[in-house]
This record gives sequence, C-alpha cells and structure tokens, in this order.
Amino acid sequence: MLIKMFITVLATVLLAAPLCAQDEDPTVLPEYQFDSTGEAMGFGLQRGAANLLLGWLEVPRNLSYEFTKRPLSAIITGPLMGATMTAARTLFGAVDVLSAGYMGHYGYATAIPDYPWEGAWVADKAELY
Repeated sequence: MLIKMFITVLATVLLAAPLCAQDEDPTVLPEYQFDSTGEAMGFGLQRGAANLLLGWLEVPRNLSYEFTKRPLSAIITGPLMGATMTAARTLFGAVDVLSAGYMGHYGYATAIPDYPWEGAWVADKAELY
C-alpha cells in the first residue's frame, strides 16, 4: 500500500514538474555550452557525485519550502515532496556517475535545478491550505 502511494506521488511529481515552467518547452532539456567534451563530462561527474551524496538535502529543503508556502498542509506535503525529490535526485546522480558524466551537456529538466542547494528554500508568498 505504502509503495503504491509512493510510486503514485513520484510519478505525479515527475510528470507535473515540467508543467511548472511556463516559459520554456518542457519537452526540450536545457543544454549547456562547454569548450570540450571532457569539460562537460567533468561537470556531469561533479553534478552526479553531488546529487548522490547530497540528494537527502531535498527533505529539509522541501520541508522548509512547504512550511513557508502552505503551513496547513506542509506536515504531509513536505516529507512526501522531499522523499520524492530525494529519490529522483539520487537516480539522476546515479545516471550521471554511471555514464561517466556523458550527460553533462544537458540539464535534468526545466523545473529541477542541477544541485540540491540551488532550489528555493523559502517561498515567496504563503497560501493557507
């Protein structure tokens, strides 16, 4: 039961994340410009290692963000979003490390920053629900 709920939440977040970015086309991954393939691979390995080791930062980040944005529902949404983003970030990090940074030319998605500390920790505006 818990596993089905976790998979449903994970799928919902990963499918809805590109919809959050209104300005950009969600089907196109952001692409970075590097001078050489080695530089791009170094960036990919660095990003992958950081996300594997620090992916757990998504839990306190999402708790902080949800408590400042939606204080009434944050006790449920904060840990769920944190766990979901931790799983996604760890998976992305594993892909980067296992591919030896080959995916370094591309960002993860338009709505997911490359590193866990780059996301918003405090919401701009609070909502009461």
